[in-house]
Amino acid sequence: MDGADLFERFRTWANDANDVGVQTRMVLSSGRPWSEAAAAHYERNPRGGAGNGSLMRATPSAVFFATGSEQETIDAARELSAITHGDPAAGWGAAIFHMMVQAALYEEDPFDALDAMLDELPADQDRYRRMLDADWTPEAPEVPNGSVWGCLATAVWAVRTTASFEDAVVAAIDVGGDTDTVAAVAGGLAGAIYGIQAIPSRWTTYLHGHVTTPSGRVTYRLADLQELTSRLLGTNVPPIVSLQEPVGPAEILDGVNPADLGRAAAVPTDWAVVSLCRAGETFADHALRREVYLIDRSGPANADPLA
Repeated sequence: MDGADLFERFRTWANDANDVGVQTRMVLSSGRPWSEAAAAHYERNPRGGAGNGSLMRATPSAVFFATGSEQETIDAARELSAITHGDPAAGWGAAIFHMMVQAALYEEDPFDALDAMLDELPADQDRYRRMLDADWTPEAPEVPNGSVWGCLATAVWAVRTTASFEDAVVAAIDVGGDTDTVAAVAGGLAGAIYGIQAIPSRWTTYLHGHVTTPSGRVTYRLADLQELTSRLLGTNVPPIVSLQEPVGPAEILDGVNPADLGRAAAVPTDWAVVSLCRAGETFADHALRREVYLIDRSGPANADPLA
């Protein structure tokens, strides 16, 4: 991991971001070297170093390191957290999350992974054992969910007490407090458990965003995020290729015109187009788009859940 490069990327992002946590912004703007900034902030503010900012961004790293060993994903979580959060508790929260996501991606029980991780935590991290207990609820939290403990506990509770991606995210939001961060953490864990096909299409219709990097602004849409996730897992999404001999559109029933992807892209934008293959940006001019992911995990060809 190139900590110096990552620190500069965080600084570039923070300069253009609308909502940056107080601790993260103070660390990134401190003027200290990347290897000292978070630790120095924690030394000056020992009671305010365990915010939830490094946990909030842990989903991509949890996916990337899921193919490594348990120790590698734990170490990576703690190292990445320490770039902006000097309190060891923030790193351990990210490590717990990493381990749960890793288990879920391999179709193992993430709560078994949680229990195993809690058994291995240092003695000074006992608050996690209390707040991540199966009987814990957010009704009377020990600390608010703006902290790493409260954020992770609320997200885990939301996933543990529901049975779908949608219900988990809604439950996390309904608790109140730092809702966007808690929902991001709950959504990352629930996504690893239920898969992309479980995300309601009405939520993803207009999903997009941008990140400012040292190389400029990068815009993401749902298909881009799916491709990015595949790259993080070390798999490749095959390119979208039209047929060599284009087909259609040709009306076979009243108002029904089959065609290949290339020909379908040329129809008027007020036509409704239904594609059972990946379309990428083929229909970018259509005002309304819904993307639904159907994942087939059956059969020997799909034996590897990360393939």
